[in-house]
Amino acid sequence: TSPLPVELPHTFQINFNSLYTALCEQQRSDQATLLLYTLLHQNANMRTYILSRTDMDNLVLPILEILYHVEDRNSHHVYMALIILLILTEDDAFNRSIHEVVLKNISWYTERSLTEISLGSLLILVVIRTIQFNMTRTRDKYLHTNCLAALANMSAQFRSLHQYAAQRIISLFALLSKKHNKVLEQATQSLRGRQGDNTALPDY
Repeated sequence: TSPLPVELPHTFQINFNSLYTALCEQQRSDQATLLLYTLLHQNANMRTYILSRTDMDNLVLPILEILYHVEDRNSHHVYMALIILLILTEDDAFNRSIHEVVLKNISWYTERSLTEISLGSLLILVVIRTIQFNMTRTRDKYLHTNCLAALANMSAQFRSLHQYAAQRIISLFALLSKKHNKVLEQATQSLRGRQGDNTALPDY
């Protein structure tokens, strides 16, 4: 109705199915992982499309494999893979559906023979393994926080966990509790030794 011409934003058509298939096949490349991260983060339509797929394992498994081989990947590739998982786990439907997808014989997971496991349980195992690798090797606070955030996002929807995944959760909790108690003890000793001393306390 306006006599003035309205300038439309530039638009183009894209086949989401073809793009999704290509992204699933190319995650070994950090450029493809960056593209997937950018689309999930900035394109609501693509994010909705990806989360609506019934074959999410085709996308999630390559991402988990990146994290599983954390020592062989550059830090940027690992961070992007982890942030992708963080974005996906913000969706409750995703967190429910991953426990319904049953996988058989994951060849790249070599720590234990997993003949049958849900995608959700495998995701938990890989994230916990990344946390433990980070605690002993890189000690990266950013990586640590995001791994724990992904677990926290998923936790309300845990269903029928594989016994090994449940065992690793308990082991992680025991390890973190032990470290927490050690830090509390150090802080308490510092306070006792510094009574009347106005210098700053160590940041435990």
